[in-house]
Amino acid sequence: MRSLSERGISECVIQAHVRGWVVKFYGVRGYGLTDCYAATAREGKFGLERFNDQPQSGSVDMDLLTAVVERASDILGVDVYGGDAVAGPDGDITLIDFNDWPSFRTCTVGAAQKIARLIMDKR
Repeated sequence: MRSLSERGISECVIQAHVRGWVVKFYGVRGYGLTDCYAATAREGKFGLERFNDQPQSGSVDMDLLTAVVERASDILGVDVYGGDAVAGPDGDITLIDFNDWPSFRTCTVGAAQKIARLIMDKR
């Protein structure tokens, strides 16, 4: 926190460790998720994925994940989003990262179609 303060960052959010595995997601508000997959150590930018728990189940409750990220989208007013959540061994979903205009690197075609629909519907 001292390092952040020295860089002029006066506020931060600290979140306790949540057991489970990291799930990456991409979506468009009102049109649902475009892609969702379990993160692996090979895909990380900073090497921190090596600390993640490994998936314990073959599935994530997609209805719950969609509800959580759509709620975050509504609260933040972010129409085009991506991020990370932790799928806990008990089925709970904890949002840990939420970004506007992510890369959509795994689902560019599907994302482009949903983004186009979003724009057309706002006309």
